[in-house]
Amino acid sequence: TYKMGAQVGAWSAGGNMLFPFVGAGSGGTATAMIAFSGKGTAPGPSYPTETWFYNGTAWTDQSAALVNASRGYNASTGTQTAAIMAGGHPPDGTGFCEEWDGEAWAAFANLPSGRRYLQGFGGTSSFVTAGGSTWAGPGMTLTATVESWNGTSWTTDTSLPRGSNATGGCGAETTGIVSGGSGSPVSPGSYDETFTYNGTSWSTETAYPTAVDSQGYAGDQSATLCFGGNTPAPGRSVNTFSYNGTAWTAQGDLTTARSAGSSSFAGTTSAATFSGGTMPGNTDATEEYAFGDGIKSITTS
Repeated sequence: TYKMGAQVGAWSAGGNMLFPFVGAGSGGTATAMIAFSGKGTAPGPSYPTETWFYNGTAWTDQSAALVNASRGYNASTGTQTAAIMAGGHPPDGTGFCEEWDGEAWAAFANLPSGRRYLQGFGGTSSFVTAGGSTWAGPGMTLTATVESWNGTSWTTDTSLPRGSNATGGCGAETTGIVSGGSGSPVSPGSYDETFTYNGTSWSTETAYPTAVDSQGYAGDQSATLCFGGNTPAPGRSVNTFSYNGTAWTAQGDLTTARSAGSSSFAGTTSAATFSGGTMPGNTDATEEYAFGDGIKSITTS
C-alpha cells in the first residue's frame, strides 16, 4: 500500500449570517471579515444598514449603521478596521460612497458616474471601481468606466476592455484582477475574459474556464481564488478555481451553488470565506475554504 500526498482545497460550513441577504459589500480575511448593505429577505429588513463582523466561527452585529440604506451590488473592499464602498442600489443614478473607520460609517464625495453592479479593488485611499451599469436613458446602460479614489478626489482612469455587469475581482490598486461579468438586459449572457490592472492600463490574461458573473473572489492577480457565480447553464455555480498569474486550476467545489455573496477579498488561495448570496432565493449560509494536505492510499497486488 502506497500513500500519496497532494495539496487540495475544500469548502466546509461556517457560521450562518444573521439573516439572508444578497449583493452585500464586504472585505477582510477568512477569520476577520466584514459585510454590509445588500438586499435582505424576511425576517430581516429588505435593505439592511447593519455592519457585521465574522471571526471564522460566528457573525456579530456591530451596531453601526450605514449613512445610506440600500447600497447593494456596490463596489467594496477593505478590512474590519478600514473599508470602503461606492455606488450600488437604489437605481436612481446617485453614486453614494461611504468609508468605515472601524467604528462608524461616513459619507464622502459621490462616484462621478452613478453605477450599480460594479466591481472594486484596492484600499481606502487607493480604490478602483470598474464596470457596471449607469442609468442614462430609460434603463441600465452597460459601461466600461473605471474611476479611482485617492482619499481626496475621484479620477477617471483607463476604461476596461469591455463593459460588463457583476464582474468578479480583487487585488491592490496596481495589482488588480477582474474576470467574467454579464451583459446588459438587452444583451444578456456571461463572459469569460480575465483582465489585470497595473494602475495605468489593462491587460488581457488567460480566460476564466467558464463564462460567469457575480462570483466570489479573494487574493491578488498572481494568487487568486474565484468561486461560485452565475453561469449560462445550469445557472448558479459551485466551481472554484485558483489563478497563479498564468493559468486557472480547478479546486474543490462549493457545497451549495450560489452567486452574489459576500467575499473575504483580502483572503488568500489557502483561506477564504463566501457568505450569503442567492441560490436562487437568498441564503444566510457561510462556507469556508481551506487548502491543505490530502492523503490517498493506493494498494497494489
